Amino acid sequence: MGVVTSAQHHWDRAAQFRRHAEHARLPETREMYLRLARTEDAMAEMAERRHQSEVLATGQLTLSVPQDPKKPNGEG
Repeated sequence: MGVVTSAQHHWDRAAQFRRHAEHARLPETREMYLRLARTEDAMAEMAERRHQSEVLATGQLTLSVPQDPKKPNGEG
């Protein structure tokens, strides 16, 4: 499973756990599902950060070169 696919998988599972929490009758069950959702969110964020660092490491990301702003008096 690719990193992007992995992140999406965790986002989907987090949403699913939140839906379960909304329908849970017992507060303990609701909290369990919310904890699972938070864990899945964290795993998705880690997967996205890993993907971003891999892109930076391989040089696939192109950075914009900042342009010099024009001087307020019109020179330059």
